Parts: sequence; structure tokens; C-alpha cells
Amino acid sequence: DALDPGPGDTHRRRIRSMADTEHRFKYVFIPADESIPVEEREGIGVGSAGGDILVDLLRPHFVGGGSLELATESGSTETFALVHPASTNGYRGVYLYTDECGKLRSLPENPRALELAQRCGIDVRHPFHGDAFVGAVKTSPPPMRNVSFTEHELDPGAPWMLIAPAENAVYAETFREFMSAVEGKATREELEHRRESVTEETVGRRSRRTSEGEEIPPHGLRLRDGVEAYHALLAATVGASCVRVENSCAAGGVGVIANKGVERGEVIWSEAPLVSIQSPANVDEALCCGWCHRAVGDIDAYLSLACGAIDGDAARGNGTDRASPPWIAVRRSLAALEEAEGTPPIVRCKRWRNRGCKEVYCGDECARDHALAGHDVLCCSDAPFSSDGDVREEAAGGGGGDEAERAAAAGAGALREFFSGNDNLHMIARVVGSMASTVAAGQSWDDATLKFRAFVGIPWWETSGSTGAEKRLAKRAMRLMTESAHAAELNVAREADAAAEAGDEDAFRLAVEVRNVLHRFPDVLSRLGLDGVGHLLGVCDMNQLSMTIDGPMRNVCRKLLRVDEYEGADAAKPTLDVLLPIALRAQVMRDAEDAAAGKPRWGGEDRYEGDEEEDEEEDGMEGEIRLDETADAEDLFDASRRLFGGFKGQALFSLLCLVNHSCEPSTAARFSSWKGRAMVRLEALRDIECGEELTMSYIDESETLEERTSALASYGFACRCAKCVGEGADRSNDVSGPDVDDNSDVD
Repeated sequence: DALDPGPGDTHRRRIRSMADTEHRFKYVFIPADESIPVEEREGIGVGSAGGDILVDLLRPHFVGGGSLELATESGSTETFALVHPASTNGYRGVYLYTDECGKLRSLPENPRALELAQRCGIDVRHPFHGDAFVGAVKTSPPPMRNVSFTEHELDPGAPWMLIAPAENAVYAETFREFMSAVEGKATREELEHRRESVTEETVGRRSRRTSEGEEIPPHGLRLRDGVEAYHALLAATVGASCVRVENSCAAGGVGVIANKGVERGEVIWSEAPLVSIQSPANVDEALCCGWCHRAVGDIDAYLSLACGAIDGDAARGNGTDRASPPWIAVRRSLAALEEAEGTPPIVRCKRWRNRGCKEVYCGDECARDHALAGHDVLCCSDAPFSSDGDVREEAAGGGGGDEAERAAAAGAGALREFFSGNDNLHMIARVVGSMASTVAAGQSWDDATLKFRAFVGIPWWETSGSTGAEKRLAKRAMRLMTESAHAAELNVAREADAAAEAGDEDAFRLAVEVRNVLHRFPDVLSRLGLDGVGHLLGVCDMNQLSMTIDGPMRNVCRKLLRVDEYEGADAAKPTLDVLLPIALRAQVMRDAEDAAAGKPRWGGEDRYEGDEEEDEEEDGMEGEIRLDETADAEDLFDASRRLFGGFKGQALFSLLCLVNHSCEPSTAARFSSWKGRAMVRLEALRDIECGEELTMSYIDESETLEERTSALASYGFACRCAKCVGEGADRSNDVSGPDVDDNSDVD
């Protein structure tokens, strides 16, 4: 199956005997045509890898035809649990396999399959369409594998069928308890403890070993198989033929080496993020696409939001009348305002009316891509629960919605509330979504993990030293992601049925793809286990870059400054007269935000009081410009980054995150403008020789040696660059400290 080892294990498979690699099992064919008898068939599994191979084995039987051939030409198998694996049944689950597109293709109903499900005590609300199969899997001892299910087991008196109604009733009650705990917001910890043993029983997966015989955890994130080849191709993949990736230190780190000389100011390469998020705290401050992070909306929304005339919900669009206050409207004909033109209109998440989801997009394509990366797992408002612990109406499918929608909304709400403002937890959800999308597309587990195995990291709890707290956070995040994904999958499956009923082929195909990704979410988390999730959290924590991108108003203020410089103050005055009052309102808001956060007043005393030159020379005052009614275009530009804001988030970059640190860096990362998808470009700060390793600074290199050492402590190394060594020698002539790595990459 898609979680099997990749091609790199082919040689190891070949040297095993057939007795070790082949197992046969029975399964049963139930034709939709009742005049055709059921038939017992045999399947053959090859290899020791776990998984249910019937999903792929039966796909050719469900190859499409007819009017919907494009949607079903590759075949798609849907699994339906007749009884889930549990200790009471020896961890043997029985599943019904049907044509996922059967209803859409108008295949005949299968009454025998429906009757079988009902005998198992399952409330089936929709009939099965087309032929069906019944098979069994066993999950313990791991790995999961197919086991025989015979024709005789279809008899109503078969032992498994006699206990199935009771087992399904227990399973349904457990799920209802979970939803009650989520919606009640009171007993989730107790329920999680009750479910913990069940979760741990299903986490088991096969282990692999290194060539030296060392056992590798099931997630395999520390496996280096394929990483060297991936690094070799990485530079070419992002169009950076002028560099190569090489081993950098004995600890296993890598570095990026120049293949040719680079001149100061030259852009060495540009790349898009591997995974990225907009910080939750920034969502109500900057209107940006939730997937590519491009600025969306118009200048009226930017200005109204920046000065507090409206809140984020109004800026995103919820029916507010823009023709009247509090909206601010400006004339587009004013000088410099054309610089803000060209941003696409806002496309809201399709669930925003039901759930209050804040995600916005620059177009339908980004909305689709985000959905295919598991957005439904977190699709909810930031405050899903009311003060009395109930799920808010807008976060629960409108309060009177379908049960599946309410369950999905409550699951996403519980997860989002738990994540709160923790960027690292939001990043791990995006990472797991990326992996689930890869395996749902039919690629191997090794393929899904390769991009993240290419980073060298340590467990999250080792970066902070607070093992217990971080482990509890990670464990609970895994549980909530799993449960949210389960609920979201059921809801999307319902939407797929509705689309099929309406004959909406595009909506059906998308829903099926999204459902397949959500179906893989729990599988990925189970395979990762706590150790794997902790490793990925550590990779994110140590490698992600804080990504800040100026918004459209920065360009407007820059253009206004040029108008002032080249055409005179009179030409800039009409625009300045409009923007300055708005900027002053924004300044009051930023000051209040700083005060609430305990930060010192920006710029200290008003720079326009007393001697201007003396104020500018105060320590820490340079660049902290304050505005008043006499401010000019230059002042407005200097203050624009603080007052009008822009995108803020976190990102992992496949190649950039392999560049090592130095307090005397040779390069610097520059982020793209707001006009397109988020990108980073690496620029040379000085001339770089062929064969020289590129470096960048992970911290503020202008700080003192002690401050820099403290800032780098969480990365797990002490800097040994010439600047640090020199400053240390000047003080003690003895570079001392803990036995730690050199400046190895923190990927």
C-alpha cells in the first residue's frame, strides 16, 4: 500500500525467500446482481510491509465507464467498516469494499451488501451501489495485514457477526462520548485517558534496521536512505545550479557550497516554501491567501483594517456596507495609490458562513490546494467555544446543521482552540497534511517523509529542555488531529454523496480527493507515533524561518516618497492629506498593542518635541519614527512598515534551511513582495568565492557575544565563526563552553 517502503528496499526484498514474502488469503465477492451467487476468491500479498492490499487489488474491478469515465477511469475503492479491530475480536476487523464512484455512475444498488451491514448493527443511511467485496485485516501483532474471510462467514450465525452489533454499539458510544466531551469542553482529558490504551494498541508498525542492524523506529525519519541523492537534485529543482549540497560536519550536518564565484548583491536563487503558515495572530492584521500568502482584497480594506475602523471579519467580507462608515474609501486617482492595485479579490473558505473560518484565498485553485493538504482538520473559527463551554453556533454548522457537519466543526474547533497561537503546532498540522497528501496520491511512505528526512533535527523536547510539557502537548495534538480528521472525513464523504446526487462531477471528484487525504491523516500520525511527531516538531522549531512580507501600503508609501522627491511636496500633498490621518489612527492602535504587550513606547518621546537631531541619536531610537500632523512623505514611509503591516508567518524551505549560520554571514534571505506567492531569495552580502560555503545569520548578529550565544542555545551549537572566536579570545583567550557541535546546519 501507499505506506509500504519505497524502491530503495527492493534489493532487501529480493534476497528473502518466497515463504517470507508471500501470503495468501481469502475474500468474498458479492455481485450487485442478486441472480449471481457470491464467490470466494483468493488474494496474494507479497512482502512483509503492512497495510490493507485489497484497496489496490480491487481497484481494477472498479474502473469506470459510461458518462463519467473521466472521473472514474482509474478506479477507486471505498472501505466500509463492518466491525473495527479490537481486543474483543482478536484485533481482526471486517470491511466491505465498494465502488467509491458507484452512485455517481448510476450503478444498481447492492441489497445483499446493505443487508450485511444492517446485520452488523450499522445504521446505513445510503445504499451501496455496484459490486461489493468483503475482506478481513488483523492489526495486532503489527504490521496490519490481510487475513482470510471465507464465504461461510457470511452466515448470520458466524461468531464474528453475532458479536458485531455489540462491538459497533460500543464504538458508536465512544465516538458520541468524544463529541460530547468536545462540545462540553469539560471532560476531554478524562476521555483522552480512556481512549489512550486503544490508541497505543493501533500505533504499532513494523520496524526496519540499518545495515549495521540497528532498529529504526517505524516512522523512519532518521533514515538517510535517498537523502544524499535528494540533496544532489535539490539545487537543480529550485533552479540554483550555482550551488551544491555537501556534508558539512562529522555530526551529519550539511552545507551549501558555491559552484562559482558570486558577486555582492547577486541573487543566488529563489524558492517557494516547502510548508508554511500565516501566524494566527496575523490573520486579523493582514489579508493574505491562506495557501500562497499573496495579498488579497483592496486598498479600502487595508486602510480600514490598519486604523481599526473595521475588524478582520468585516475586512474579509461579511456583508458590511462599504458605502457607509466605518469603512474608509479613498479615491483611486490620488498619486501613488495605483501601487496597491492588482491584488485579487478575496475568495473565502467555503465553510466560513457555517463555521466562521477565517481562511481567505487569492482564487479557487489555492482554496483547492489547501483543502487537499488537510485544511478541514482546522477549518473553524479561532473561538469555537462560548464562555459556558458550548460550541458557538457559527462554529457548529450554523447551530442546526447536519450531524456530520456539527461533528466536523466541533473536532476542528477543539483542535484550533488547543493550538491557539502556537505557530509550531500549526506547522506540524501542515507537515502532516503534506505527508497525508503524498501517500493519498499513491506514493510510498519513504517518498512522503524524504523532504523532511533531508533536514537534520532533534526531538522538540530536547530543544527546550522541558520534556514533560512538550511531550504532553505533542501527544494531545496527535489525538485531537486524529479525531478531527476522522470527523472531517465523514463530513466530506457526505458532501461527496450530495455532489453525486446533484450530478456535480467537479465537486464530487474534489470531495473524493479531499476525503482520501483526510483518511490518511490518522494513518500518518499513527505511523509517526509520538517520537516521530516530536522529531518533526523539532525540525520545524529549529529550521523554520520567520517570514515577513510587506503589504501593499508599503509600496504606496514608497511611491509617494518618490513623488515628493521628484515632483515636489505639492504633488504628494493630496495623497498625504488622506493617508496621514489614517496613519495617526493606526499609530494609536500600535501604541496600545505595544503597551498591552509590555513593550516600551515606540520611539520614546515624540521625535517632534525638542531638538530633532538630538532625539535621533538616542540609543535604540534610530528607525523608530513617530508621526504627528506635521509629518511628511518621508516620515510616512519610514513608519509605514509598523503602521500598515503585512504578512507574518513561518516557513520551511527545502534548500535555504540547509544554509549554515555565521555571525558574519555571506548571504541574507529576502522575502518576495505581496504581488505573488510567497518566495524567498538568497542575496550575497559580499563577494563569494567558488567552493566557499554559504552562510546566513539565524539571529541578530549585531548583538553582544553573550546575547548571540544565548539566542543560539536552542539550536544546539555554539558558534565558532571568526567573529565569535575573536570576541571570545579578546575576553579570556580561552574559548570555553559545553561540548557541542560546530555551526552545523539546523535543518
